[in-house]
Amino acid sequence: MADTIISYLEEKYLDSIEKNIWFDTLINEYTKEERLDKAQNYVDNSALQVST
Repeated sequence: MADTIISYLEEKYLDSIEKNIWFDTLINEYTKEERLDKAQNYVDNSALQVST
């Protein structure tokens, strides 16, 4: 059951940075600094993918 819920949340919420942060917080309870780092890494990786 938990796997089903997590899969649903991944599909539904992993589209945007804000929702990535929300999902990570829900599952892993990252600190604010870790969430900001993850958001910045997401932006950096997205920019790299667009530029290549």
